[in-house]
Amino acid sequence: MKKNQLLEQKGDFTILEEVPTTSLYCLIFNLRHPIIGGEDNYMFYNEKDKENYTIAVGVRKAICYAINREEINRIYNDNEFLIADSPISPNMGFLYCTNVMKYKYNLTLAMDWLKISPTPPLANGSQNRFIIGISVFAASVAILIISLIAFLRKRKT
Repeated sequence: MKKNQLLEQKGDFTILEEVPTTSLYCLIFNLRHPIIGGEDNYMFYNEKDKENYTIAVGVRKAICYAINREEINRIYNDNEFLIADSPISPNMGFLYCTNVMKYKYNLTLAMDWLKISPTPPLANGSQNRFIIGISVFAASVAILIISLIAFLRKRKT
């Protein structure tokens, strides 16, 4: 049982479940970066059912699918944060738009998008799709490790 739940049972305080917060954590992409933006924002896929997507969008989709937001919320925040799919919180009522793309954790979809994405030339001129795949994986692991460290520090206090 969580410490705040124990304190609430003792009658020390009451937990308010639906308090709007002023905190916002979001993922923002630098569209000038050559792998997730740049000229790839103007080059479209040739694959069936992907013709309406640019290559840069495909790489950004792969990153979004590779991040397990529910697990980060569970480990880092004890499931106390609300996960939204836009910068506007669902607590904002009529301002919140439900008609947005929702990216649930799905490594299969992330890898599917990476597999069809051409890789940028490396410094020596060769191409290597593995570099992008490992970068997305490394970013996901880094987020998980940072969350775990923060959770352990929070637990000590």
